[in-house]
Amino acid sequence: MEWRRNTFIWESEHLSQLVLDVNVEVLQQLLQDRLVWQADEEDIYLGKSAYEVLHYSINTEYILTLEALWEIKAIPNILLLAWRILKGKVSTRAKLIRRGVILPTTLCPLCNESL
Repeated sequence: MEWRRNTFIWESEHLSQLVLDVNVEVLQQLLQDRLVWQADEEDIYLGKSAYEVLHYSINTEYILTLEALWEIKAIPNILLLAWRILKGKVSTRAKLIRRGVILPTTLCPLCNESL
């Protein structure tokens, strides 16, 4: 196969794999290309089928926990903090270290072990 430009070294591996993948597939000339939504029996994308895919792929126990959280009688600040903790959105020391934020120490403030 010829390309319009010389390929980079890192591209040549991808192109070799592409050629192997294309050669394996059997193309049928009389069929028109089309997108297929595999979550529906008729291979047609519907909002309903997308909702079902998302609905069944989400951890329902986690959703029930979040819903129950808002039923608790507590001050909004506490509820918001609890919600952020459940969603994993609180910047813990370990997360700040992973993001490259410079901290005075990398030891746990409770047990003095390295994070």
